[in-house]
Amino acid sequence: MAVPSRALACGLVALALAGALAAGEPPVDPTAPFSPASIQWDFANGLLSRGLCVEATEQYGLFLETYPTDPRATLARLWRGEAFYRQDKFAEAARDLYAFLTKAPPLDKIE
Repeated sequence: MAVPSRALACGLVALALAGALAAGEPPVDPTAPFSPASIQWDFANGLLSRGLCVEATEQYGLFLETYPTDPRATLARLWRGEAFYRQDKFAEAARDLYAFLTKAPPLDKIE
């Protein structure tokens, strides 16, 4: 008897989930759309885009504390620096912008 493709697909998904659960916590891609890092990143960006600079600096700081090795950490320094700048907190802005400039890839390497 042939197994319908939908039933086969459901069975394969169930086996994959069972295997992942048996192996422990699956690794999470920090740049996946619904990962905790991406949610935090989007939240901070949304605050900055709405002009809520105090809140944005707090959220970018939390992002940097929680996800220091995330590929977007260097950009978080840039945007937090901008948020500080908009608040006239020039020393803090300069610190983050300097960190961005020293850690960012050369402009010809950015896609």
